[in-house]
Amino acid sequence: MKQYFVLVVLMALFSSCGNENRNSTALWLISSPAGSEYTGIDKEGRTVLPNGRFITPAGKSIEVAPHPYGLTLSRDGKLLQIQEHRLFQ
Repeated sequence: MKQYFVLVVLMALFSSCGNENRNSTALWLISSPAGSEYTGIDKEGRTVLPNGRFITPAGKSIEVAPHPYGLTLSRDGKLLQIQEHRLFQ
C-alpha cells in the first residue's frame, strides 16, 4: 500500500513538471498591501504607513504631538511620560 502511495505522489510530481511554459518569460508583480491607498492616519481603524504597510492599534490610543522625542515608562509599567518640544501651544 505504501509503494502505491509513493508511486502516485511521484506521478503527480512528474506530471506537474511540464515544459509548456519554458519559452515564456515569467513576470513577477510585487506590491505593498496598501496597493494604491495613500499614506494616512485613520483614528478609528488601520493606518497606512509610507512603505504601504498597515498598522492597527492593539489597545488604547492617545494622540500626542507630531514628533515626541522622549518616552519613559515607569517601573511598574502603569505610567508613560512623553517629552515634546511644543508644550503649552
